[in-house]
Amino acid sequence: MNFPKIIVLSLPQENLRRANIQSQLESRGLAFSFFDALTPEQLPEKIPEDTRLTQGEYCCAKCHNLIYSVAKNHNYTVILEDDAILQENFDATVLEIINIIENLNKKPDVIILGYSKIPPEDKRKIFRFNPLKIKKSTDLVKLGHPHREWKCGTVAYLVTKTGASKLSSLTKNIIATADDWNHFRNNDIEIWHSNPLLVLEGYRNFDSAIEKERMNFKENNPLFNIIRYARGFARSIKLAFS
Repeated sequence: MNFPKIIVLSLPQENLRRANIQSQLESRGLAFSFFDALTPEQLPEKIPEDTRLTQGEYCCAKCHNLIYSVAKNHNYTVILEDDAILQENFDATVLEIINIIENLNKKPDVIILGYSKIPPEDKRKIFRFNPLKIKKSTDLVKLGHPHREWKCGTVAYLVTKTGASKLSSLTKNIIATADDWNHFRNNDIEIWHSNPLLVLEGYRNFDSAIEKERMNFKENNPLFNIIRYARGFARSIKLAFS
């Protein structure tokens, strides 16, 4: 089985970020292409004055919309951001996921492969906080729905050909962030998540322009984690009976 098309979203001037993801992919023998991210000055349209998105969020959403126009010409496309940190079994697990999808009558549109702002030490714990209702599983990976969708970033996800076509139409008018998965799910996009996470975001190594605009990210504190464990336990029970 051939590996799917890989598109890396990156600003052209981000040399360190590009070198980081390029070395990871080339070391695995994976072909990819960069998609040059847009700045507000480069947008083909003016950002609407009444948008609730920051300039960075709007540009990011527009870039993903343009990527979907490419992705809808391929059976499967992996979309990565340039600060992605690929985990050990990334290649084998992506192929396993595609094998699972190929054997389904009704295929998902999106498989989320990684979450933003997850410390490496929490990559296994995250599914205690946000458990999945499993749809399909093998020895290598579990795929399913979370108790609810949330803005977990766009550091890494896989889109099917049908999914890319649906997302291309849905995001023609930018009204939501690129990672507003709940908005997409409410608009007939079937979204599954991968456990384990195949990609983490290198947020400790690279600054995020969007986060600078939002100014709302903080590392988790111990008390917050206790609350998250309690919520995760309640969510697991809810999913078990849903």
